[in-house]
Amino acid sequence: MNRKFSTLLFLIILATIITTPVRADTESIIITEKMKINEEGQIQLNERSIKLSPNLNVVYLDQKGQELIDLKDIPPNAFTRYFLNSNHVVENIEVSGRIVTSNNNEKIDYVYVFNETVEEFKISPDEKYLAYTDYSRNNLTIIDLITKEVIWKISGEHIYYDWHPQENLLAYSITQDEKISIKLYNPETLQSKKIISMKEKNVDKYNRYINFLQWHPQGELIAYTVLEGFSNAHGCVSALNLVNLSGTINTLPQLNNINYFTWSSTGSFLAYSRFTETNPATSTLGIWDFTKNKNITIQETNSNAHSPIFSSHDKCLIYCNLNGLMDNIIFYNLHSHKIDTIKEELRWIDNFQWLDEDTLVYTFGDLPQIKKFDIISGNTQVISEGFAPLTINKGLYFLKKYPGKQKTYLCHHK
Repeated sequence: MNRKFSTLLFLIILATIITTPVRADTESIIITEKMKINEEGQIQLNERSIKLSPNLNVVYLDQKGQELIDLKDIPPNAFTRYFLNSNHVVENIEVSGRIVTSNNNEKIDYVYVFNETVEEFKISPDEKYLAYTDYSRNNLTIIDLITKEVIWKISGEHIYYDWHPQENLLAYSITQDEKISIKLYNPETLQSKKIISMKEKNVDKYNRYINFLQWHPQGELIAYTVLEGFSNAHGCVSALNLVNLSGTINTLPQLNNINYFTWSSTGSFLAYSRFTETNPATSTLGIWDFTKNKNITIQETNSNAHSPIFSSHDKCLIYCNLNGLMDNIIFYNLHSHKIDTIKEELRWIDNFQWLDEDTLVYTFGDLPQIKKFDIISGNTQVISEGFAPLTINKGLYFLKKYPGKQKTYLCHHK
């Protein structure tokens, strides 16, 4: 059973649930959560008796929308929001059903509020600047996180971007006026520099655009992939390309159909996942060894491997492999080539990041939460609801949304 089918089955099951509005049986209730009030007037309470409206609605939020449940169905430690009227009486309670802990909530700060839907962001190495694209990837914006002011914005199509690993220098790809470019922007000097430019249509008159890029760890090169021709069901790309800051391009034709790649910390290895041409539901995983100019295939066909990430010391590769309904976290030793499964999850895993050399952070679930996993002890802990985790200087940034709101919150976990 693939992911799409399992998701469809889950939605069909949810659709059969009949729900009705709920009345509170008592005038007060003890809620064991720390009290917080945000700008929307939403409140969380810690060990307080509060008055409830006799027509109280308790809303359970899932990917289907809003489902009404009874107070007794609220999961322990569930994330809840309380809506009070002008007399400070609770009229509505929203419950996510996704477990978080109050201890973790106390360690989470709201860094920035986007007044739009944002799915991805990047933070500069010194944590001074925030770069993000809108949902359509047609606008790229840089925010000064100290002043909270917009300092630069550009519009185009198919925008992808990445911060230099050591400097406040943003590389980005953009399609404008039927041309594709990779450019650099420096928010300190407000200067921009073009690295390469090509026509939007190739020699066969097919459209093309850059659909992923990433800096080399030493900041010497930018790696990127280009989608050419008519995109098929699984979005094959032509090849992996490397360009230096002078605009010289080197193509690795052996690596095609790539949908994701990442560098090792030294830049000696590049791990990638790519879809197979025969079956778009499967993907293979491999490593390009630049020291030997050699390709190493880790996962053969008939698998679904994705989200590779190297350890900080370049001794192992962590990735996820879908095995039936289970997502397995796999440990691959770069020296012995031994493969071990170190954790299984029943929910979707994605977006691996290292919090430190022994602690992974990742998202899981179709209504995502962020979890940290100690690969030595095997212990796990849910940090918060959220998605798009990014670790910098041993701190964790991530995005968070509230259902029914257009805003997206940038959070930082200490």
